[in-house]
Amino acid sequence: MSDQQSSALGNGVTQSQPYFSFSDGLFSLFMLSVLVAVSYLGFITYREGSETEHTKRNAEQIVKWLEESGKARAEGKSVSPEACANDGQPWSECLNAMVAESGPFPKLHNVAEADGLTFSNKCVRGQLNTHGAIILEKGTPKPMDPSSFTFGPMDDAEVIAKDGQLRVLVCGRGYSAIKIGELKY
Repeated sequence: MSDQQSSALGNGVTQSQPYFSFSDGLFSLFMLSVLVAVSYLGFITYREGSETEHTKRNAEQIVKWLEESGKARAEGKSVSPEACANDGQPWSECLNAMVAESGPFPKLHNVAEADGLTFSNKCVRGQLNTHGAIILEKGTPKPMDPSSFTFGPMDDAEVIAKDGQLRVLVCGRGYSAIKIGELKY
C-alpha cells in the first residue's frame, strides 16, 4: 500500500499540497514588513510630537517670563537681563541675552533640530533650521479698530517699545506656526 493510499484510508483526506505554501510565506513576509514599517513610522511620529510638545512648553515659559517682565517694566521695576529692560533696545539683543549663560533660559535650545535656530522671525518650509524655533511677532493696531491687532514678523533690528503687543509661536511639524500666546511687553 502506498503512502497516499494509507493517508486516504486513515482519515479520509489526501494531502497533495504542503500546509504552508510558498505564497503563504510571501504573504507573511509582506505582512511582517508592513508591521515593521508602521511601527517605525509610529515611533518617528511620536518622537516628533514629543519634540513639538517640549518646544511648546519652552515657549510657554518664555510667555510667562515676558508677561512678568512686562508687568515689572510697566511698574518701573528692574528687569534682568539688562538687554530686555529698556525701550529702544533691539529685540535680537534681548533674545540673545535670554538664552545666555547669565540669562533666565541658559539651557534653551532648539529641540527638534540640533543645528536649528532657537528663535526665528518666521517659520519657513524651505529653511530647515526654522523647524522647532520659537517665533516672536509684533502686533500693530488695526486702523479702524485700535483694540485689535495684526501680527507680523519682527526684524532683528526691531526695538523694544513701551506696551508693545507680542505673539509667541512655535514652528511645528510641517513648518506650521503653532500659536502659544499673546502678551503686552
